[in-house]
Amino acid sequence: MQYPLEGLTLALGSTLMSNDKSCIPDTTEGISSLKIALLKLFEQIPFALCDYLATAQNEQQAAYMLHALKISLYHIVHTLSTYKELAVSADHQAFNNQAELYDYAIEETNKLNVFLCAYFTNLPSFSIPSYAHPAKLLSKDTDSILQTNLSVPQLALFMRLLVESGVIAERNNITQLTSKAAAILQTKKSNCISAESLRIKYYAPEKAAINILKEYVSQMMQLLCRY
Repeated sequence: MQYPLEGLTLALGSTLMSNDKSCIPDTTEGISSLKIALLKLFEQIPFALCDYLATAQNEQQAAYMLHALKISLYHIVHTLSTYKELAVSADHQAFNNQAELYDYAIEETNKLNVFLCAYFTNLPSFSIPSYAHPAKLLSKDTDSILQTNLSVPQLALFMRLLVESGVIAERNNITQLTSKAAAILQTKKSNCISAESLRIKYYAPEKAAINILKEYVSQMMQLLCRY
């Protein structure tokens, strides 16, 4: 059976993830046409994912297949985010029109990961072989997940505090930082955190989140005084 993400990878690789910027339309009509084509592709993928996982011979094989799919989706989102940032830094003339394409592709790819988390979370736990461990931190396996009481806006703000105070040395690659955090954290309300949502909230802190973080910082100060 064809790998369910192959069509998506090829489509994005020849457009949004291509080094040839002429592959990306710069007219409103061209952008709309590409968005429609991507929409049709994204709509078909959940069915392809289900058919693909159904070919597993046993639960352990299905678990490995699921793990590989999550890693592939992570890399797609990371690559899209990187190309988007490169376009911003290059001040590409048509980027303002194309930004919605990158945002759309990132959002829809994240939705696929949420789909996998929502419908295939009851597979048994398994040990990831050593050669696969570069992906271990990116998986949503129970053993590697940390739950936080912070909401996504609060978590994003807390991460920004850690970065700007020098606690975390990721100042030059926030996209990678938020992707890593989304891969290993979950909130009480959601098992899957969108890396893109985390990144957006990182740069646009909410007033409510600031007030909540002030309370947490105050609690931390009180604890430090007791130690």
